[in-house]
Amino acid sequence: MRLPILSLCIAVICLATQAIAQSNLTKEITINKIDHQRIGSVLQKIAAKGQFTFAYNNQTIPADSLISMSDFNGTIYSFLSTTLGPDYEFKEVPGYIVLRHAPNKMLMNATVDDVKDQQLTIRGQIANVGTGQPLAQVSVYEKNQLVSTLTDDKGEFELKLRNQTGSIVLTATKENYRDTSLLFLQEVKVNSKKSKKRYKYYPDEAANKLGKGFTRLFIGSKQRVQNMNLGGFFAFSPYQVSLTPGLSSHGMYSSQVVDDVSLNLLGGYTAGVEGVELAGLFNIDRWNVSFVQAAGLFNVVGGNMNGIQMAGIYNHVLNQAGGIQMAGIANSADEVKGAQIAGLFNVAKKVKGVQIAGLFNVADSSDYPIALINFVKNGRKSLSLNYDELQYLHVDFRSGGRVLYGLIGAGYNFSHTNKYAFDTGFGAHLINQHFFTLDAEYGYDALTDFKKDPDQISSFRLLTGLKVSKRIQLFAGPTINLASYPTNDPLDVHGWSIHKYVSGNNINNIYATITGGLQFTW
Repeated sequence: MRLPILSLCIAVICLATQAIAQSNLTKEITINKIDHQRIGSVLQKIAAKGQFTFAYNNQTIPADSLISMSDFNGTIYSFLSTTLGPDYEFKEVPGYIVLRHAPNKMLMNATVDDVKDQQLTIRGQIANVGTGQPLAQVSVYEKNQLVSTLTDDKGEFELKLRNQTGSIVLTATKENYRDTSLLFLQEVKVNSKKSKKRYKYYPDEAANKLGKGFTRLFIGSKQRVQNMNLGGFFAFSPYQVSLTPGLSSHGMYSSQVVDDVSLNLLGGYTAGVEGVELAGLFNIDRWNVSFVQAAGLFNVVGGNMNGIQMAGIYNHVLNQAGGIQMAGIANSADEVKGAQIAGLFNVAKKVKGVQIAGLFNVADSSDYPIALINFVKNGRKSLSLNYDELQYLHVDFRSGGRVLYGLIGAGYNFSHTNKYAFDTGFGAHLINQHFFTLDAEYGYDALTDFKKDPDQISSFRLLTGLKVSKRIQLFAGPTINLASYPTNDPLDVHGWSIHKYVSGNNINNIYATITGGLQFTW
């Protein structure tokens, strides 16, 4: 039965044809004679003059191919059609012209099979225009209502939509096929209110970075197909609620929606967030997240994170993390502008801020890493050998960035009952001249024989260094120490006593001394 709510059905629209009427594609351009130039270079020049961006996949668009042509005068659409040929589709979205390899066409047939007060059901089938064969795994969506589905093996689909006034546009998209749309015209009420929807486009390569890695374990195969079909075209919504990535208030379309508030009882998979995102276990976002994101286990962001990101175990940002990353075990980001704080380790490339970790930091450049070990590519690392006032011979490893560094090492005493010393600490490079250096550092030593509680020494040192070669320097300087050891096994301290007092069974001794040694730096 055909229902009266639809006064007109159906107009088939190929978006490639529709794109001709859009602004950037219809701009007139003039190109002088081209002689063996890369297509990609020519596109860059056109985009720069037109103040937009061409978005395409290098694997399907021959950007590195060389072209030669005589003077050209015409529209951008005509130039693209002439240069790339009929197997390519051109779509315009805000700020971009999207180039797609789409040699095939599809046909969509659909009808409204059921209408209730608040909901209507559209059923249909999609087939290959050339062969007539049904097409499986085609994404069919209504972008204003943020609803989508995939066709089955028979090319059939079913979509449940809100019953609304005005038009409904279904769009079908699939890799290597031209997008096709179907327009349903409904009764129009003059007094009806229709909320405005926001849309934005991000290049496909950036929007699909999460297709690899461990996040695949939490994203269903249908959602991955949906991502490939719909690419980087995102819509915006006030909120979404999900139980798991596949059970969301936006359904499978959740990966194309940027929300103001995202609440995920167990885990969620969205395009991004501009507000607050909370999850019992995990959050996975294809693109940017702003302001606050928190999860019991982990957060993964495919674009940039700006604000506060908190996870019980792990945070991972594929691009830039601006603000604060806090995790029980680890944080990872391509670039950091702010702070990374983790129980065990942090990983980044370029850091403009602070890295704080219980064990180690990894970065290409990081001026302010705070951890026992810092693997900073352009940082400073050294091995030192020194003999202290307690007659321990120490070997210490210092590693860090331009300003801060960490210290870890060990020592041995040939005469004391606590023969072994374990050193940790951190410091700052105050001066680093060609021949002269000055460092300030805090160190903690635990002296032990592994049979009883260790003696403990905290030290504040001011170390001057004299470089005798590019890699070797001598260092020495004053230290203020606080030693705590049992009254029945006192330490033989060689230094200037400042204050000594007994607390329970322990002696607390504050004293000053001079330390020094040899350091190999790289």
